[in-house]
Amino acid sequence: MTNAFTRGSILTDYIGHGSVETWSDFIFTSTDAATLTNGDRLPFVVTLNCLNGYFHDLYTESMAEAAGGEVRDC
Repeated sequence: MTNAFTRGSILTDYIGHGSVETWSDFIFTSTDAATLTNGDRLPFVVTLNCLNGYFHDLYTESMAEAAGGEVRDC
């Protein structure tokens, strides 16, 4: 997953289990998101899972926050 982001993936779609800090069995984590170096090659990311943009917890950083993206809560 990290390699796809680094190479400049245009679109990333993840459907599956998610939590505040991980996709499924640690396919991608908020720690991975914080270390991305794709800079100006930002993908459009669609996630159909739970809690990746949950930014209300003061004690942890959500995946969306770690990636530096704009959090949209539907």
